[in-house]
This record gives sequence, structure tokens and C-alpha cells, in this order.
Amino acid sequence: MSSAEFIARIFGPLYVIVAVGMLLDAETYRQITKDALGKPVLRYLAGILALVAGLLIINVHNEWAPRWTVIITLMGWLALIKGALLTAYPDVLIRVSEPLARRSARLRGAAVVTLALGLFLTGMGYLGT
Repeated sequence: MSSAEFIARIFGPLYVIVAVGMLLDAETYRQITKDALGKPVLRYLAGILALVAGLLIINVHNEWAPRWTVIITLMGWLALIKGALLTAYPDVLIRVSEPLARRSARLRGAAVVTLALGLFLTGMGYLGT
């Protein structure tokens, strides 16, 4: 099993579960977002978690080959950038997440994209390339 398949096996089901939760109970996810926006310590911890996830991913898989595995590399770099920004500037999360907390259509759209990515990663991770 490659590092990309291993990472896909972790993040694929995670994204599917979160997306299903967002679709089935959008109000709870809006409330979670609203609560997190109001607590600087949660914004900071989210940054630390994203930073660690990004660093872990790019340290085990940082390949820019034109295959599906480049998605894993992009996820790692995006998590690293997000984590660095949230750790250094925790208020960035407010500007990014506030629109999701206010509008149902945006939350649904994010959930659908997350679900599609999760299903793709799960398939590639468990069914192979």
C-alpha cells in the first residue's frame, strides 16, 4: 500500500462521515461553526491541528506526478497553509467560515464537495489505483 492510499483510507471515510453529518444535520454544523468562531482558543487549536495534518501528509507524501495521488499532495499543502495562517492569524477562520455559518446553500455545497472528495479518496484508498 502506498502512502497516498494510506492517507486516502484515513481522510476518505472522515470526509464522507463529516459530509453526511453536514447534509443530515446542517443546523448543528452551523451552530458548531458559530460557536467555534466565537472562541479564539478553538480557532487556534484548529490551526495547530491543520498544521500538524499538513506537515504529516507532506512528509510522507509530497509527489507532484500527474496521477490521482496529487490530490493527497494538494491536501497536505493546503492543510499546511491553512494551519500556518490560523496559527499565526487565528481570525482568518472568521472571514473564511462566516459565510458558511450564515447560508444553507453554501453549507450544502461544501457538504456535496466534501462528500464527493471523500467517496473518491475512499474508493482509491481501498480499491487501489
